[in-house]
Amino acid sequence: APRPYTPVRRAPPVLDFSEEHELPQEGPPKEVWLPASAEELLAKIRGNSGVWTDRIRALEIAAELLTGTGEARVSFGVPSDRCAFLAALAPCLAVQVSDMRSKLVIVACLALSSIAAALPAEMAFAAPILLPALLKLAYVKILPIRQPGAECLTVVVRSLGARAVMPVLKAASADVHPEARAAVARCCALLLTPPEGKNRRVSKASATLLAPEDEETLAGLIVTALADSAADPRKEAKAAYAALALSAPSRAAALLAALPP
Repeated sequence: APRPYTPVRRAPPVLDFSEEHELPQEGPPKEVWLPASAEELLAKIRGNSGVWTDRIRALEIAAELLTGTGEARVSFGVPSDRCAFLAALAPCLAVQVSDMRSKLVIVACLALSSIAAALPAEMAFAAPILLPALLKLAYVKILPIRQPGAECLTVVVRSLGARAVMPVLKAASADVHPEARAAVARCCALLLTPPEGKNRRVSKASATLLAPEDEETLAGLIVTALADSAADPRKEAKAAYAALALSAPSRAAALLAALPP
């Protein structure tokens, strides 16, 4: 009869530490990129083809320079012509928040949020550049990209105020993506609702009363969203209408009366 198979139990290998072994030599430490000037900083984030870690560092430094926070990692300061620097920086920020690398988008959105909150009046000109890029993130399927985009949109809209963002919202209300149209309706509610908690400090511009023409435009956007064929824009429009009813009851009543039954 065949003998039954018996597995062979092998003893674990014994590690011999009696002799000294040379550790592999580590290579030279990698140099950390730092811009030597404001122009070099901007050049690093004008496109999305550069090393992504360098772009992250450039975004962080730009935010630190403009908000006066963080450690001083560079030897230069904000250029004397800060308006020109912001004009050059705004398209760079739009490019970086549109990247498809989530780590980069998170940092870009944080940088944009901090700059918009610190310099709302000076950044108002950039609404037509920045808001379309943020609204596009509303229909990105990747949550780690979509979520920071939504949070950044909240800060930017509240900080820059209705007068700056209204033309962009009006144009985007006809976007083919229902997620973008829902984001427009959500922005309407943001402009009609005072910020709460920690967000109070980021909204000096939106804390002022809406101009009558801005209020009228907002009401029109809410009407458009209430009649949307998709559910999400209608849902956000209902929240915006509730905010309008609190801030301008007479206009909300007139809006409701004008809606088709």
